[in-house]
Amino acid sequence: MLLQQLIITTIVVSIFIACGKKKPSSPPAQAPASSKTFKEFEFSEDSAYQYIVKQVLFGPRVPGTDGHSQCANWILYKLSQWADTAFIQEGEVTRFDGKKLPIKNIIASFGDGSNRWLLVAHWDTRPWADQDTIRVDQPIAGADDGASGVAVILELARQWSKNPPPVPVDILLVDAEDQGPPVWEQVESKPEHWALGTQYWVKNPHRPLKSFQGGILLDMVGAQNPSFLMEGISLQYARHIVRDVWHTASQLGYSHLFIFLEGPPVTDDHYFLNIAGIPTIDIINLNPSTPHGFAPHWHTHRDSIPIISRYTLKAVGITVGTWFNQLSNVTP
Repeated sequence: MLLQQLIITTIVVSIFIACGKKKPSSPPAQAPASSKTFKEFEFSEDSAYQYIVKQVLFGPRVPGTDGHSQCANWILYKLSQWADTAFIQEGEVTRFDGKKLPIKNIIASFGDGSNRWLLVAHWDTRPWADQDTIRVDQPIAGADDGASGVAVILELARQWSKNPPPVPVDILLVDAEDQGPPVWEQVESKPEHWALGTQYWVKNPHRPLKSFQGGILLDMVGAQNPSFLMEGISLQYARHIVRDVWHTASQLGYSHLFIFLEGPPVTDDHYFLNIAGIPTIDIINLNPSTPHGFAPHWHTHRDSIPIISRYTLKAVGITVGTWFNQLSNVTP
């Protein structure tokens, strides 16, 4: 994923850091009062944690590698146990440097009918540790950036196999999100260099795009002490979903993680889903105190199992699961 260039200019970042906060234009600066009550979703953070460990044990999940293929087969096997349907959408995309990459988007469905919802994460890993100072030309483990979103979704799927969601949901685990140019390439990084699997799916959806009324993307949702700011593109296209998900988190006691402050826009998988007409939010760990705007372990070899927090996985999983169970109360 890539922070929009407009936001990461030196002046804007300096102001953002100096202020420490940035009040959103429309979302409230604190959780709104509400008479809603929530029944907490059942979610096992231990199971989610083990799903991260399993993915990392396959090695880096870079398209075209053995670890990538083995992990895809394992994810498909797990989803096939729990979902109504599950399959791999295979395709080919072109990387920023012209290299062809074989991709595997993994798709699973719960429930029949239209007016569906998307639950999205990318499962590939960065081929280079281009934000590190060591072994920069080697791929990262991607425990947080890649495996954490998948792990939370797998645990949600396991729970939904016992108690299906009240609305039809399609899981979309996209490939080749993180194959954009490394910092040393003399290439202008553009939005289309990222989220290649999502761009492929938008052109080749397994259902008509109009079948989906909205979606949630989970990206880097497993690290210790995250800050899930209200990401800019999410607010632009799906403000009502942001509002309700963050309110759900607050009601569940996670307002210290789901922070009622506007964050910068990020070019991530949801960017292309929103352009395609599916209002989608991005739950993503943003850190305005770093030069790149993400957590310090982003695109480094520090993105490995020790930085993962069961508590964070639980907070995200319960929030998303509880929100899906409340969809009858959500109105645009």
